[in-house]
Amino acid sequence: MTYTNLGQGTYNFLVKASNNIADWDQDPVSLTIKILPPWWQTPVALTAFSILFVALLLLFRWLILMRARLVHEARLEHIEREKTEELYQFKMRFFTDIAHEFRTPLSLVLAPLNAIVAKASNDPQLLKQSQVIRKNADKLLRLIEQIMDLRKIDLNKMKVHLGKGDIVSFVKELTSSFEEIALERSIDLDFKSSLDLYVTWFDENKLEEIIYNLLSNAFKFTPDNGRIEVSIGLQQITEETGRQTDKPDQYNEYVEIRIKDTGIGIPSERKDHLFERFFTIENRDSRVKRGTGIGLALIKELIDLQKGSIKVESEENKGTCFIILLPAVIDPSGSGEMVEILEEDRGTAKQFQQVELTDDHAYIFSYQDQKNEVYPDRKKPLILVVDDEPELRTLIRDNLGLSYNICEAADGKTGFEKARRHNPEIIISDVIMPVMDGIEMCKKIKSDLRTGHIPVILLTARPSVENRIEGLAMGADAYIEKPFSMDLLESQVKNILETRKNLRNKFSKELIVKPTDITITSVDASFLQKAMDVVEKHISDFNFDSTGLSEEIGMSRSQLHRKLKGLTSQSASEFIRTLRLKRAASLLSQGHFPVEETSYRVGFKSPAYFTKCFKNHFGKTPSEYTAK
Repeated sequence: MTYTNLGQGTYNFLVKASNNIADWDQDPVSLTIKILPPWWQTPVALTAFSILFVALLLLFRWLILMRARLVHEARLEHIEREKTEELYQFKMRFFTDIAHEFRTPLSLVLAPLNAIVAKASNDPQLLKQSQVIRKNADKLLRLIEQIMDLRKIDLNKMKVHLGKGDIVSFVKELTSSFEEIALERSIDLDFKSSLDLYVTWFDENKLEEIIYNLLSNAFKFTPDNGRIEVSIGLQQITEETGRQTDKPDQYNEYVEIRIKDTGIGIPSERKDHLFERFFTIENRDSRVKRGTGIGLALIKELIDLQKGSIKVESEENKGTCFIILLPAVIDPSGSGEMVEILEEDRGTAKQFQQVELTDDHAYIFSYQDQKNEVYPDRKKPLILVVDDEPELRTLIRDNLGLSYNICEAADGKTGFEKARRHNPEIIISDVIMPVMDGIEMCKKIKSDLRTGHIPVILLTARPSVENRIEGLAMGADAYIEKPFSMDLLESQVKNILETRKNLRNKFSKELIVKPTDITITSVDASFLQKAMDVVEKHISDFNFDSTGLSEEIGMSRSQLHRKLKGLTSQSASEFIRTLRLKRAASLLSQGHFPVEETSYRVGFKSPAYFTKCFKNHFGKTPSEYTAK
């Protein structure tokens, strides 16, 4: 017997038997049959299907949310990009407007200034100051022109002025204009070319600006006795891969200009951002001055305008090589509306004037330190001037040098070391400097026991209240904004020194003086209190002297001498003697002991010497002082 298509479930199969006479069995035999469901209908499968369905729903929802988030982020990124571009355009418009407004006043400054320089040959001091003004005015003018060039490029108004000429002679003559600077700094400046001449179309002014900027950078980052090499040649380069090849018939030909130096090199992590606009290196521990972030960006834009390219190869502490590629073959007629054709043949190579040595060509590590730092007139107060701009240090030295001895440092680290070594009367420091800025230097000076008494004047181009508060919080005694008046600076120096002098005199004249009354910082007050306590402890010891005081305080005798001189205008021996005499005056005024015993109680071996010292200090003999 066969049953088909039975559904799942439990079945009872009953069987009855009969004999030949149809006598059926009354008790049938039962067979239970259980038919299992298919696997996809099992509870486990159904549970799994339910979980999978829920998971698919959640996945679908997640995908929807993810897509919505990506769309939202893309919209935000687009808005942010638009805002950034709008801000950049606003900044460039602002810079351009300011630059345009600066051009006329600068022209009015430079024109009569050149006449003054020409007539000042008989007055060395006037000639020197005039040249400083002209150099900085020229520097400002170059910066203005760079900003305006960038703006022209953004507005697609910068044209390439092509002219036909010998590019080899042009680059050679431009390199030769730096020979005097190379001689002054003992740098080996070499020009190499694989071509005797090569006549092609190129923009003379833009190529001059490109090479001038790159050579200036090379001199700036190459130490004296280093090497700078400029080379020019032809290269066959593919358009697809940018690789060099020896098959000129299949590939494009480029003029390759290399400017290589043996300078400090560029960190690898910064090379990718080197040609970005306004990118500057933020590194307080570096001696590299923070630039404007315009020069290299403009160079790249100018090279791109000429359908060329620039790349850099550099290794830290070994040197840098900039590689410029310009198309060697140009069809001027098909160059587009942004190209203006000049005369076809320039004739002889352009003659360049020798470039003058300025801060732009001075090695960033160089600093002409004062060799022996000998000051003829020791009676003059010593001022330490800390600034990374040599011309500003020179300006301060020329104006204050008649009344003060001037010591110089080019960064905060050197300034702090010189402050500890020379113990100046006052420190004048810039805020923004490489290696260590003025704020950090001021903090270290004020927290150091050996230098905490030295007043500090900070000069800064950041006039905000926050920066002023930061400087004063670090212990600065004055904060002067740039540009500043030399009369103001000199008056500030005089006032601070006079105030310090009055505080020192107060220690000598008044019988009872608290350390906080004659000190500015808590470090100095603690030091002076400790010194007074030590002397008071040994007040009756005849043998206690400056050596014992220095050992008790934990300073060398020279350091102790400079510190006490700065705080009280007295040497260590004078400081001890003054405290002994003040203690004696106190005892005499109470009338408990006679003069002779008082002298012994305050550590004088000889009553006669005690009387002499007492009269010199108070203007009266001990007996007269007691009788008043």
